[in-house]
Amino acid sequence: MRPCYNHHIGKLLYTKCGESMEKQKLIDMILTTGTPSHRYIIMRDVLGLDIKCSEMLALQEQILQHKDVKKLLKKQNEDGWFGLGLHGGASMDGIVIALRRAGVEAYHPFMKNAKQAVLSDKIPFLQKAEKKAGWPPVESYCHPRVLVLAALYDNDENDTLLIKFQDELLQKFEQSLHIESLDEISRELTTKRFTQTSGWKWHPNTVARVYFKDKVDSFPWPSDLETLASCLNWKNERTIDTTTQAMYHVSGFSPVPLLFFPPQIGPYGSYEMLDYSFDDPHLRRFTAWRLWNYLNLCKVCDVKEIPHYYQNVIWLKEHLEKGTLAEQLTTPDINEIDIYFMLLLILHYANL
Repeated sequence: MRPCYNHHIGKLLYTKCGESMEKQKLIDMILTTGTPSHRYIIMRDVLGLDIKCSEMLALQEQILQHKDVKKLLKKQNEDGWFGLGLHGGASMDGIVIALRRAGVEAYHPFMKNAKQAVLSDKIPFLQKAEKKAGWPPVESYCHPRVLVLAALYDNDENDTLLIKFQDELLQKFEQSLHIESLDEISRELTTKRFTQTSGWKWHPNTVARVYFKDKVDSFPWPSDLETLASCLNWKNERTIDTTTQAMYHVSGFSPVPLLFFPPQIGPYGSYEMLDYSFDDPHLRRFTAWRLWNYLNLCKVCDVKEIPHYYQNVIWLKEHLEKGTLAEQLTTPDINEIDIYFMLLLILHYANL
């Protein structure tokens, strides 16, 4: 993908053969009015520009100078660790994911140092919950740690462990195809805490179950989609087929209950942001979360082959074409330009 210069309006324009009119309008909008992070990610992921070309390097420098990015970078310790613990907004996974979502690349020395810190497994400070529960050793699968390693993938010798964990995730997706009923892996929770219509759940129609002890984490979760979507080095025709079949199978359980770890210490993930329509009033306030979930799904699967989820992607496209998308989705957690930015990425990965 190469930029072409328009001498009449004096700026770089990017075009891609086969783009729909609406999608091209979104590209033009983001490149004209988006932030440096918006423009960088669209030019990299949608238009395919080389991240080492001069224009992209200049944008990368602008991203690094943004006040929010600089604030996050100041949270890095001398040993490379970001923040305090392993999991949470002010900890390693939250900070690294925020940097990557801003467009900060994994090739920077400070990002490589963060990867080394994760692999050394020397957390500088454990939060109370982390001290109580403990984390598995670095050689064992642990979602926050694997998520960070995926976000920091740079195709070097330190990515071996990540590839092992990605293979384990793909095996989990494949094995989930043999689950014919959630009764095989879990039981229903019927106490008042789990049958109330508020509290731990976001949608009143969500029910709760708990894993059997020998079946813990045997079901694919949106958190697994996030991990796979954070680094697409694993994707090929066979693995896309695996994830698509698995998610088609998962959609047959919809609305998917929340599955708790025994002894009911907390849910491992929620399909609520994927299962319900975008005009559902109970989930209106979670627009940003929902769009990220759909972006992850579209990165990982061929969403066109999964009608239950694809209908929501079509809903987004149709409301874009009607000019009512921002009105339908704008909430305190996301503004109009971010909605269009997210939608463009969703349409791109959904091949629409």
